[in-house]
Amino acid sequence: QRNLIPLKGQHLDIYCSTYILNVMVQNGTQDMHNTISKIPENVKYIKGIIKMATQF
Repeated sequence: QRNLIPLKGQHLDIYCSTYILNVMVQNGTQDMHNTISKIPENVKYIKGIIKMATQF
């Protein structure tokens, strides 16, 4: 009987591991992007508060 799965299915394990790692990295970078994209808005808010406090 001939084995129809090359390398006893090891390439499937590598593919699955690579896919899972890719999903984890994409989720992590999306979280970082969401956080970093809020920084300019927060800086503007803080500068506005400081300006209002000095004018008061």
